[in-house]
Amino acid sequence: MISSRKPLLLAAFLVAQLFSAWAYCSFAEVKLSPKKLLYKPCILIRGQKGKLSLPVFEPRFLRQPNCRPLTNLLLIDIMLTIKKTRTRLSPEARISEILDHTANLVSSDGVAAVNMEKISKAAGVSKSLIYSYFASTTELLKALLQRELQDLRHKQTRATLRAGSFAQLVRGVTHAYLSHIEERGLLLYRLQSEPSVSEGGGPTSYGRETAVQYLAEIAHRTFNIPMSIAVPATDISFGLPDAAGNYLDKNKANRKLIEDITVTMIIACIKSIKDEYEVSFKPLR
Repeated sequence: MISSRKPLLLAAFLVAQLFSAWAYCSFAEVKLSPKKLLYKPCILIRGQKGKLSLPVFEPRFLRQPNCRPLTNLLLIDIMLTIKKTRTRLSPEARISEILDHTANLVSSDGVAAVNMEKISKAAGVSKSLIYSYFASTTELLKALLQRELQDLRHKQTRATLRAGSFAQLVRGVTHAYLSHIEERGLLLYRLQSEPSVSEGGGPTSYGRETAVQYLAEIAHRTFNIPMSIAVPATDISFGLPDAAGNYLDKNKANRKLIEDITVTMIIACIKSIKDEYEVSFKPLR
């Protein structure tokens, strides 16, 4: 017979085993239920992918000759319900997360391969949640393109504000554009090549009219060129970074070299127009 102290020792031992299992599986939601043990005591951990049996070693006193068989001991059966926790995000953060996963899919598989099923799996959310933000895959892709173009334009705007001279302005805007194309060009061109997503034009077409007007005013003040000439000159030269970006993306060329060539061409164009204006276009009176 087991003495009156031995059940207490056994209980303490099982509590220690349970604590170890809890510490090992503290990430899970644990539900305890007692069962009778007919064989060697153990702890069964049942998860989503089957069972894991961890032996509970018998205390020394249970191996004594006068010890009763282990037929009436309790086995603690740990049922693990492993739940995938979802972080609660604000609508803005959730939309940004969905767009990030969509961007990865477009870059890896192309626009045609993207659908709500793949996006939901990649983002780890339900399709109904995505539909609560976007009415269709096309609307989602349009939102992604809009975000990418806005991000590009914001980078160029920051470069413009940091510039201390016209040459620095051209260099900063061109660098921001080509760096973005080097990093995100595949995504941008794939989105813009899809007629249902893009209205046409390259990345420089987004907000182009406002940007051309702003840069033309700078050229007007810097070189004393009338706006009637500064606007078309700026608009035409605006296509140079777009052409440079296409060349960079298709040929995987050296970005610094392409950047230097593009900046030289833009500055030379404006300087040539200034000189030509003085000779050919400026009124005598």
